[in-house]
This record gives sequence, C-alpha cells and structure tokens, in this order.
Amino acid sequence: MRTYPPKTGYASLTEPAHKSTVWITKHLPQNREVFVTGGGNGSLNLYKYSYPSQRVVKDEEGIETGVMGTVELLNSRNFSTQPINSFDWSNDKEGLCVFGSYDQSVRVGIVTKLN
Repeated sequence: MRTYPPKTGYASLTEPAHKSTVWITKHLPQNREVFVTGGGNGSLNLYKYSYPSQRVVKDEEGIETGVMGTVELLNSRNFSTQPINSFDWSNDKEGLCVFGSYDQSVRVGIVTKLN
C-alpha cells in the first residue's frame, strides 16, 4: 500500500483460518481476487477479496489513510490429516489445481463456479 499514516500505520485485515497454522497461499492466475490457503489441519480454504469503494480516506487532520476491502470464505474442505504443504493453480485451465500434503499424497482438483 502506498499510504502510511504515522499514527495508525498500514491498513490491515485479519481473517481466522483453519484453526491451525496456514502453510501456503496462492492466488488464482486468472483472477487475483480469488485465492486459496492450505492449513496445518489438512484443509484448503477458498476466499474472494472484494475491493473497497474508496482505497484512501482522509482523517480529521487531513492525513490519508488506506482502506482495506473484505474477504469472503467461499468454501472450506478437509483433504488430509497432515498439513497441506504445496499447492499450484493451472495457468491454462481456470480452477484446475494440484496440491500435496505430508501424508505422502498428491491430489488433483478442480474448482468450479469461480466467476
């Protein structure tokens, strides 16, 4: 972000996820607003980021402050008892993905209805 107000710092957004450590995150190449996170509990969470109506607002002192958008959890699914340690989207086929976990398996998935 380009806006750094000295009193409050950068704008930020915190979203609880997985009830465990987040091991990976990867944006969809065809739509940067959609991303997935992989957790230490073996689950994948699919999110969509929505931009705010205004990216910058001025406070009462006239100092510009950045505004964060919102994150919506689209889907969550548990695939393993071990952490998801790798994930990648296909650059050619929207929604096609591959991911692996410490249970020594590699899975191929397809995510539909991304628009």
